[in-house]
Amino acid sequence: MEPVKPSYVPSLLTALLFLFAATGCAEEQWFPEGCRPSKCGHIVLKYPFRLTTDPYDCGHSSYTLSCDGQNRALMDFHSGKYSVTAIDYEEATVQVVDVGLQSTNCSLPSRSLPPASIGTHEFYSLVSRNWVGFVNCSEKVEFKKYRLLPCPSQGRAFVYAVPAYTAADLAPSCSEISITPTSRDVSSEPDLIQALQQGFVLSFSPHRLRPSTVLDHCFDLAQQKTDDSIGKNIFSWIGRLFKFENRLRTCYGRYTDLGSDYKRKLVFAIFVVIVVEVAQALIIIEVVRKVVFVPLFLWPLLVYKSRRKKKSGEDEEKPTQMQLNDSSERRSPV
Repeated sequence: MEPVKPSYVPSLLTALLFLFAATGCAEEQWFPEGCRPSKCGHIVLKYPFRLTTDPYDCGHSSYTLSCDGQNRALMDFHSGKYSVTAIDYEEATVQVVDVGLQSTNCSLPSRSLPPASIGTHEFYSLVSRNWVGFVNCSEKVEFKKYRLLPCPSQGRAFVYAVPAYTAADLAPSCSEISITPTSRDVSSEPDLIQALQQGFVLSFSPHRLRPSTVLDHCFDLAQQKTDDSIGKNIFSWIGRLFKFENRLRTCYGRYTDLGSDYKRKLVFAIFVVIVVEVAQALIIIEVVRKVVFVPLFLWPLLVYKSRRKKKSGEDEEKPTQMQLNDSSERRSPV
């Protein structure tokens, strides 16, 4: 019979260790055991960043980058592809460029990033608040803000870049192509395309993550290797459980420099999980008690009763046989 796969439960000890963990992120917390910085081109990736080729428990899954054939570190942001050109770990910022803006003098962003869309992102926030709009016009526009781009191959009559773009800047003969943020105001830049190819800057912090995201990440991280090494012996599960607890605690330790409100939410979420999992464990224990331990103790009792009954039957049979022998002797002639 296949044993029931154990549910790895964060114990009360884990929650307490999390509550009383130090608020600073030590060096070993930023470099878990077996994890060292990765490199793609000139970009060095440290926690929370990771490459797709890195071990699963290195870095945070929400900050996964890929390294393409040109040795560019690429990140997915709002369903678009962006090349990472610099990471400042002290300031917690990353400079990115839309891959569509890096090829020719008439390159355009691969997708639009209006101000409202970036404000909803969980893992990154925009550092600067400068925007450039790209518009397609059916006739030439003489507005001061409009910068004509040399785009004969685009099949559009006139393509303009509009620094500090807002919806009010759209001319009647034009339609919006896309909007992209920039790291600085490029209104006075002589080479606008080169300025746009510098990209824009995002701030990152895994500590801004929602408690539910941290819980999912840490549970997946802790269970990843533990599941691969589960044995069928119930005693081996105990060792696996301790390993799971240790990985879970280490993961939570990376999120201890949070605000008090965040900590409260995260600890409450852990407490709820503990209550649910403990209830499941109690149900399993009760089932095991009835299926395994009750028969184990009842079996000797049943054997004992069966033997007593058999012995009692033999004792009753002996007097009866003696009575029959006596009566047969009385009837026999002298």
